[in-house]
Amino acid sequence: MATRVIGRQQQAEGRHLKKWILTALMVGIGPGLLIFSAYLASIFGEGKTHLILSAFLLVVLPFGAIYVLVGAQNHRVGKTLALWGSISWLFSLLLLFGAMEKTSEVLKTHGAWFTSFWGRSKRSKGDALAKRLVDTLPLARGIPYWFEEGSIIVKATVASPGRSVDVRFILDTGASVTTISSALASSLGLAPGPGGASVEVQTASGVTRYPLVTLDRITLGGGYTVGPLTAAICDPCSSKNTQGLLGLNFTSHFHLSINSKEAVVKLKKRSGWIDQREEIEPFVVVSNLVGDLTGERFRISGSLVNSATKPMKGLVFECVVRDKKETVIERKRIQVHTLKPGANTRVALKLAPYKNIGSFHLELKRGFWDGAAGKSAPPSVH
Repeated sequence: MATRVIGRQQQAEGRHLKKWILTALMVGIGPGLLIFSAYLASIFGEGKTHLILSAFLLVVLPFGAIYVLVGAQNHRVGKTLALWGSISWLFSLLLLFGAMEKTSEVLKTHGAWFTSFWGRSKRSKGDALAKRLVDTLPLARGIPYWFEEGSIIVKATVASPGRSVDVRFILDTGASVTTISSALASSLGLAPGPGGASVEVQTASGVTRYPLVTLDRITLGGGYTVGPLTAAICDPCSSKNTQGLLGLNFTSHFHLSINSKEAVVKLKKRSGWIDQREEIEPFVVVSNLVGDLTGERFRISGSLVNSATKPMKGLVFECVVRDKKETVIERKRIQVHTLKPGANTRVALKLAPYKNIGSFHLELKRGFWDGAAGKSAPPSVH
């Protein structure tokens, strides 16, 4: 008797859970209608045409098609609504997170189109409500910024091996390289060695050379990350409330826009590889470059040393050969797949046997930090 009672209770609980699941799936019809009708309004404009298209394409057509697909089954209407809701949830989530910025704009502009039936005042309130609702969702809201002394300030997280520090940066799209203060460098455990890589930085007091270090990564807004990347230790580039400048070697990895009305910076990751030659070049030391004219070839050999703490990959060098009048007589490229920190890598190439060679040197044409997030191997150069 007790077993039968337990069995009935389990069956009742199973039916109850099934109803909740079906209800959750059916609820998806609502967000789907809202999002897709807003997209239709952005394409065809709001009005009678939009209303007819929304009714046919978003209600009549999907319900009819799914109803026929379900066929003659028990609870046919319920199953139709559940399947319709499932599909609606799927495509709604794809739009919400696959086209965040566009969906955010469409919902803010047309998400309350149906409130127009109750007059302008209701529509204004509906638009305000739609904006507030969209801003609470994890869509393309952007990264908040503040104005301080005429500069845009953003919050970021800077990481080095085993350490991570939350900072405030000045967003400076005119700075070619990111800078950090000496205090932040110390907090991150970074100390440039004597005679190490350096870069010229324009400050209020003029152009000065500052030492370079490599960071594991910099993250904005919890999801916009670049790393490894180079930073110059420049105290004049920071202030009492900021720890440095966020430069082009970070922002060039994104399509960047500034929405002054909402006080947010919007970033969209660029596809493909972003050349990091300029920030890598100061760390590449070319030494013992010699030429030897023997036989039918002019042979050039030398050594490459990576003075940074991070490995490099996909480096492309061009050997430029000039005659005694400084006229370029040949250019030849050589690719170095990897360059480990501190390692001495030999390079060699063969050229035509020119007899009036005046000088030759290697120029770095392309390069990337190894370990870049989401990157496997840079494209080859032929």
